[in-house]
Amino acid sequence: MTYDDEIVAGGYAIRYIPSPDDAAFRGYDVNVTVPISERAQGNTYFLRVGAPIPGIVDGMPVLLMGERTDRNFALVPGVCPGLTPVTEEEVGP
Repeated sequence: MTYDDEIVAGGYAIRYIPSPDDAAFRGYDVNVTVPISERAQGNTYFLRVGAPIPGIVDGMPVLLMGERTDRNFALVPGVCPGLTPVTEEEVGP
C-alpha cells in the first residue's frame, strides 16, 4: 500500500451489508466525519470485507483504514484492521 492508495478517517459504521450472492458487495458503509489522510475526500465509503468484523455494530464510531480499489469510494482492508472502534469524541464534530 502506498500513501496515495490509502484512506484513513474517523466516522460511523452505517451498516453491514451481507450480500450473500456477491462477495464484492459484502461489507460496511462508513460515514466519514473526520478525514485524516489526504485522499479521504468522500462522505461515505464502502469497506469490502468477507464477514462482519467482531465488535463493530451499526451506528458506532470507528476509525476507517483501507486501500482504494478500482471503484470510487470502495475500499479493502490493508495490513491493519479495516474498522476499529473509537470514542464518540474522536469522530464527532
